[in-house]
Amino acid sequence: MGHSTYHAATAQFRKLYSHGLVLDTFYTFSKVLDDCDTDYGVCTGVEPVTNRSLNKGRAGFDMNHRWVASFTYEVPIGKGRRFLNRGGILNFLIGGYEVAWIQTAESGNPVGFTFANSPNNYYPTNIGNRVPNVLKRPTMAQFGLGSAIGPNRFNQALSNAVVDISDFAAPPAFTPGNAGRNIMTGPGAFYSMVSAKKNFRITERFNLQFRWDFQNPFHNYAFNPPSTQVDFRNPQLFGKITSDVATANIQGEPLMNLQLRLSW
Repeated sequence: MGHSTYHAATAQFRKLYSHGLVLDTFYTFSKVLDDCDTDYGVCTGVEPVTNRSLNKGRAGFDMNHRWVASFTYEVPIGKGRRFLNRGGILNFLIGGYEVAWIQTAESGNPVGFTFANSPNNYYPTNIGNRVPNVLKRPTMAQFGLGSAIGPNRFNQALSNAVVDISDFAAPPAFTPGNAGRNIMTGPGAFYSMVSAKKNFRITERFNLQFRWDFQNPFHNYAFNPPSTQVDFRNPQLFGKITSDVATANIQGEPLMNLQLRLSW
């Protein structure tokens, strides 16, 4: 791996309330610069042979902002709590629960640009990777608040380009493009998880726990980066998002789990 630099600052806040509410939250601001993301293999960039310094930029895994907050609350109903604290069938059914909410918001990883179908001739790619010229620093359009949650956000991403192709041009013949490495931030993520649990003490040794987890209750999508190949002959897909991070967000669908766990 080439030379890399890393800077990070984390702020954490924890507050315990006397009425059974616990808030735990932290925010991290970081910046990672390098000229190659891997220790082994081919390191791609602008000019991998003639001038490695042109490759220095944000690492592909760089994430500038990340905020996570968790809220845990002991519902004041049931034996030993403020309401219905004498036991009985109501205590069995609705008492003794603990609910939690975890909220995560994070900025995206950086992406770079390539080009295709230029009318000009260039040096072979083993001399330098081909990147376009940048006329205006590209930025990714953000979704409006009204479409930030739910399936409308996904439909909007499929219909509209979030990067303007007019920000780029094909480099003149036999010249490298001036677009640096990883010059734009890709889509971020905003997702939630809520859960509820209750413990049933069977004996001093045995405990049965009921737990319900609800992931992604607002149908928030986390998108993969848009298409970043500048092709003025075929511009239809440029700047459009065509897929989401299905492994993390179940394609925007909520996911519920019910668990019974016996411990001793």
